[in-house]
Amino acid sequence: MNSTKEMSGGSSSLFQIKTRKPADECSIQISAFSLTNADEEYTANALPQQLYEPTYRMQPNKKLTGGVMHELISTVMDENLAEEDGFLKQEYSAVNAGKFCTTITTLIKDRLIDLGYERYKCVVQVVCVPCMGQGLDLASRMVSDTRWDDYTTKEISPNPSMKLFIHAYSVYTE
Repeated sequence: MNSTKEMSGGSSSLFQIKTRKPADECSIQISAFSLTNADEEYTANALPQQLYEPTYRMQPNKKLTGGVMHELISTVMDENLAEEDGFLKQEYSAVNAGKFCTTITTLIKDRLIDLGYERYKCVVQVVCVPCMGQGLDLASRMVSDTRWDDYTTKEISPNPSMKLFIHAYSVYTE
């Protein structure tokens, strides 16, 4: 069973609500239209798209190196370790490990973006594990252009109960 209701919200817009009710579910579809000229032609509202001219630049103006990323990671971790109630001062908890990793990843990624390197995509991965005398091997692979892309890794033991492995990748997008 299909039904259509039309509501006029003024002289320049028309909302059309379509209700379709199959046997066991109900769905509502709302379409918004705006008046474009005096001939009463209607076009769907859409967000304006930003168009960029191609630059045909195949190499960066300034390369984001692993050393810069390593220094930034060290700075972010040192700042958090200096805080008295910082999350790195807490004992390891499996319940909170995901929150730790998400918080650290967001801090590092935001700081990498704030450096202002154009056309670089930054990927940050953090693994938080408890220190119980076990061994751990981590491996990662990526397809990259070794001239412009780089990575860094850092291992941190902020307290005796946990260990953090941080991987940061910078990938130049042409």
